Amino acid sequence: MADFTHLSKLDVPTEVTKDYEMVQITINGKSPVLKVLHAGESNKPYFNELLKRGNRNQRQIVAGKITTSLIEDNRDENRKLYAKYVVKGWTDVVDAAGKPAAFTPDTCLEFLEALPDWLFDQVTTFCSDAMNFVGETSLDVGETGNA
Repeated sequence: MADFTHLSKLDVPTEVTKDYEMVQITINGKSPVLKVLHAGESNKPYFNELLKRGNRNQRQIVAGKITTSLIEDNRDENRKLYAKYVVKGWTDVVDAAGKPAAFTPDTCLEFLEALPDWLFDQVTTFCSDAMNFVGETSLDVGETGNA
């Protein structure tokens, strides 16, 4: 039987945060940086909440009744889940007066709710891509060449 345990190095770590620099905006010469966890199966609390939401919406989706209202509601709920389970800190986030905003889940939610939808969607795209959290995907193992 073949041994493929080396591929486990490609698993997404559960508690490793990555910095997501919001280069799309600059405030006082700096771009906000969110410290985020993977928004996928490796983040069990987030993923479980996502599955619950999917179960609530399943009938409407199966019936092909996807509406802009459903999409907006899902995005709004995702902002809440991100504030609670995905965004774990930040740097260079300031309020309208230019003062540094202390990170708390509540302040994070306020920040995420203030973002335009297109910008929040870019945050979710980064966080849902496992490749952003895995690190090196080039593995060296044992002998190489033809057998």
